[in-house]
Amino acid sequence: MSDFKIQQTPAAKEQARPILTHEKSLSQKIARGSEAGDLLDQQMAMLGIQLITQLNVLMKISRMYQRTNAALDKPVETMLTLIKAMTHDQPIAVRLQNDFLFLGNSHLKVNAQQMAVATSIIDTLNSWKIGGGTFSLTVEAKDLREFAALFVALTPDDTTLDDLRREMAARGIAGIELEDPRQLQVRDETGTAGKAGLTGMDSARSKRNGSEPPKTAMPKWQDRSEP
Repeated sequence: MSDFKIQQTPAAKEQARPILTHEKSLSQKIARGSEAGDLLDQQMAMLGIQLITQLNVLMKISRMYQRTNAALDKPVETMLTLIKAMTHDQPIAVRLQNDFLFLGNSHLKVNAQQMAVATSIIDTLNSWKIGGGTFSLTVEAKDLREFAALFVALTPDDTTLDDLRREMAARGIAGIELEDPRQLQVRDETGTAGKAGLTGMDSARSKRNGSEPPKTAMPKWQDRSEP
């Protein structure tokens, strides 16, 4: 497996840079369902957790400092590194359905230590009625700074998703797109489809968090917008 490597980093730097680096178009060279493909999926999921962690850090710091402040440098730099590593083949999307987070179409499983970060991101997306965000290879530092600043300058009470999109265009934010909210469909043990009755955060608050969803409501990404 010479195409990619796991970088061993000190614990203090673990959140500062990606775990995985891989060459351009690696995912196109690995057969899905193979052992190597499973490993790649696992590593992409780990990067996805790092991405939402750094996004959460950026949002919090942006509430305390102006967009040009040096305090934003580290989360912006780390997010850029993660995005560049993950978008060689195509843009990557962090999505929300019924309080479950997905990286693309794959459920992002979080542990107890990561639950606070997941909850913060989920609450933010829910409050703004955002179904997710797509990041592409063209995103730059200024785009991430302006994007985070939007959530400080505006409030979800008087701002719609379309308002956010218009403001992003007006500020010249590129490489980031917002998705409409979606509704999760699940199947129970009898195979009957229906809307999820227990959300991911309900599950988490009953100590059955996103890392172990209810067996009758295993989250699967449904590619449909909320009616």
